[in-house]
Amino acid sequence: PEQICIGQYYTKIRQCELMKALYGTGVIDSHNPIWLDVRNNGNIIINSSTNDENNEHLYRAVCGLTMKYLEEFPLGALKVHFVDANQHVWFNQFVNAFSRENNPVCKQLITNVSKIYSRIDYINNNDCESIMRKTTGNIKNLFDLYSVDKTHAFHLFVIRSGFSEIVGNNGNVDSLRLLKILMGERGRKCGIRFIIVNDYEESERMDSKTKLLFNEILDNGMVIDFNNGSFSINKSKIGVSYIDEKDAGYFIEKQCTSMAKILSSKQGDIISYENIGFGKITDQDKYSSVLSIPIGKFGTKTLEIPFNCGDEKYGPANSG
Repeated sequence: PEQICIGQYYTKIRQCELMKALYGTGVIDSHNPIWLDVRNNGNIIINSSTNDENNEHLYRAVCGLTMKYLEEFPLGALKVHFVDANQHVWFNQFVNAFSRENNPVCKQLITNVSKIYSRIDYINNNDCESIMRKTTGNIKNLFDLYSVDKTHAFHLFVIRSGFSEIVGNNGNVDSLRLLKILMGERGRKCGIRFIIVNDYEESERMDSKTKLLFNEILDNGMVIDFNNGSFSINKSKIGVSYIDEKDAGYFIEKQCTSMAKILSSKQGDIISYENIGFGKITDQDKYSSVLSIPIGKFGTKTLEIPFNCGDEKYGPANSG
């Protein structure tokens, strides 16, 4: 998707005399959509406080925004990583609904962890490196690449609680630096997006290095303020994508189970050469006797069969 509608602005419009006569009021409500430019940025920062650590309204909004991402991206193309010190049951229901399906793609699609650094470090050193090698010429980012090569997944990190621990006590500089990189140009190119609940309250002086990293992180996303159960942007009240069903856990599990079953039913399909993208028949190097031939897809992964055609020590086999 180029953009995702994540909510709406609430505004008042004054009516003309004729409208007053027809509707009996001088003011009507107007709801204007809030569009998130997910292709060029796509990060959301929700400012809150440590007092909101267990706030149900905030959890419902975070789950609603996550569901919006899952619905807008091609099914199976987006991996979601919840980072929540509380390990909230609703996040676990996202995980359980997909992992219940008996295939590895569904099982790896949603994760719920308490720490972030090892996960983003792995993706930065592996997924990003591979994508960066392919983003040349007209292929400027993963969005361009995905149209011809679906082997790489997009990633959404949802940091619900624990951000204050990363920032506090002058911060975990390694984690902050990596967050800054992946919320910036590198992350934008490699299809990595963040929803961060900023629960840090500056109660002590930060050193200049931590302060700079902290501000650069917060500058790389759409900023939404949460206060007393309400959401706003630049002091204007808004409504965000929100799970308002009474039993939010049941709704999450029902929606995700439906997605997982659809995704699972599509795995193992035979694909055409046109859909393989960059999955061409390749040899490993100039003198290699191993050919890798793409035969299909499993989720975003291209399945290949390696063929050993001769003795690599003396170069390619010369027999028919």
